[in-house]
Amino acid sequence: MILVIERDFAMRQALALYVESLGFTTQSAPDASAALVLCGHGPERFRVVIFDADQNPQIDSLVKSFLSLREGLRFIVTYGFGGETPEFPSSQLRMIRKPYEPQELHEALKSLMS
Repeated sequence: MILVIERDFAMRQALALYVESLGFTTQSAPDASAALVLCGHGPERFRVVIFDADQNPQIDSLVKSFLSLREGLRFIVTYGFGGETPEFPSSQLRMIRKPYEPQELHEALKSLMS
């Protein structure tokens, strides 16, 4: 399952629908706090977390919080501005600059899920 974190309801729905169209199941949350609660109630369900660095600028801290709940999680981080560059291996985390093409997200998901 893919966990989608996005504060804007319409964007969250669109992103979840696109990910589902690729054959994945999703669950979504409006912010990192809600997503951590979801993950805490069943961390083994999730394989990838997608979130926006512009809404969650402390990338390393957020990733570490998720990893404390479930080792082996993978992350796709979208970003539109500069900011922190996380120190995680590319096998665990992919950065995608906005605006991005749907194919970029698809490729990142495929590479992280393999």
